[in-house]
Amino acid sequence: CELNLTDLCSDDHAGYEALSYCWGNTNNSKAIQLSGQQFRVTSNLYAALKRLRHQHDKIRTIWVDAICINQQDPIERAWQVQMMGYVYAKASRVIVWLGEPTEYVGGYEYQELRGLFERSQLPGSSYESFLNDEGPTWNQVTTSGLPLTTEEIVSEIPQSSTGASTLFDFPWFRRIWVLQEVFNATRVVVVCGEQTTSWFSILQANVSNNCFMMMPGPLNVRVMPALFSDLFAI
Repeated sequence: CELNLTDLCSDDHAGYEALSYCWGNTNNSKAIQLSGQQFRVTSNLYAALKRLRHQHDKIRTIWVDAICINQQDPIERAWQVQMMGYVYAKASRVIVWLGEPTEYVGGYEYQELRGLFERSQLPGSSYESFLNDEGPTWNQVTTSGLPLTTEEIVSEIPQSSTGASTLFDFPWFRRIWVLQEVFNATRVVVVCGEQTTSWFSILQANVSNNCFMMMPGPLNVRVMPALFSDLFAI
């Protein structure tokens, strides 16, 4: 990795993406090369950086708080925190990194989660096309081009499916900071391991789970925290 400076107030600043993720266990760190120096990051960020690398040595410019903010300088950290909303709003795209699914779910739940991502994937937006900046990503302003409507998502997910419930077990959904990171974004893509989908599809899965919760009978269904649901009502 290489560090580069850019002026966000300039109209011709270098384009970049911004990463929205959960730090994870800070005691479990791994080393990366940053501008020729060894730099330690959490294992979850390390996994994200590996997954997000462009193929064929193409450069990806991405803003990551743990790297782009000097965490040892409280003055810089406080100043940068005040700019977080602006940083994510100016990004060409926000990448939501949920993590490696195998870190949080078992084999059966992983297959269910994988099926959920495949059913809701945008046309032409495979993991490979995402890595190479090919194909569409969902724009916050419009829902056109989505593969399924909310009603179709509800009917597509069996009541016995654990995929949509497993989705909301990821630590990312328990991190309050991510609300402004996604809310301020103009374009969002959600990445979980080697699976990608749109933010709107995540909201659709939440709607389907809420529908299931109103049905009679015992159901093991999880939904987004109330703060998420209230802020991103569809």
